[in-house]
Amino acid sequence: MMSLVEEEESVRESQENAFVCRLAKLLMMSVNKRINVLKINELKRNLGFPNDYVIRIVAKYPNLFRVVNEGGRRSSMEIELVHWDPEFAVSTVEAAARRSGNTRPTFSCSLPFSWVKSWERFREFDLVPYFSPYMDHRELVEGSKEMEKRNVGLVHEVLSLTLWKKASIVKLGHFRREFALPDRLNVLLLKHPGIFYVSNKYQIYTVFLREAYVGSKLVEKDPLVVVKEKFGD
Repeated sequence: MMSLVEEEESVRESQENAFVCRLAKLLMMSVNKRINVLKINELKRNLGFPNDYVIRIVAKYPNLFRVVNEGGRRSSMEIELVHWDPEFAVSTVEAAARRSGNTRPTFSCSLPFSWVKSWERFREFDLVPYFSPYMDHRELVEGSKEMEKRNVGLVHEVLSLTLWKKASIVKLGHFRREFALPDRLNVLLLKHPGIFYVSNKYQIYTVFLREAYVGSKLVEKDPLVVVKEKFGD
């Protein structure tokens, strides 16, 4: 057990650049480029962040982050982005399009071809131009197809940053104001079964990225996931 604890800590140290990238991306997608620490804490396990990430990451990279506490209370402490890095402002969908040589970023649809109506809806949705979650969305009309595309892309990107490519819908809902997400987030996710899979196991609604899984198996495992599976074994 001690050996596994040391291995996990070693992996965390080697993953520092990945943690910096994930935190920066999270802040870059937010409306005001700042997020309350208590809210980030709700996703820190999903993102693989160490418990002391505020000291280990935020304080170590003052060129990227700073702590803001205008209210003076522990509950009002926020992390703010101080530098926009264009290298981070590339979504997983855009990166995949570049690797494959596609000129237009598109979502993948992981559904059986027998689901004809779902495929028709996906193809119609796919015709709407992709809107990066790192772009200013205020030009979009609330309730429009373009805004829906942006919201799907943002949830897709947040899930892509997590270790297991999944997250509690309730926790994602806590970021509704920061990410300008719709009030009925579960309705949006269920509307796109080719992109997201919603589970209600143990009466906890969880959304998965379909493309990240083959059956119940995660396709690409983060080094931290490999170590945590050893703990499980």
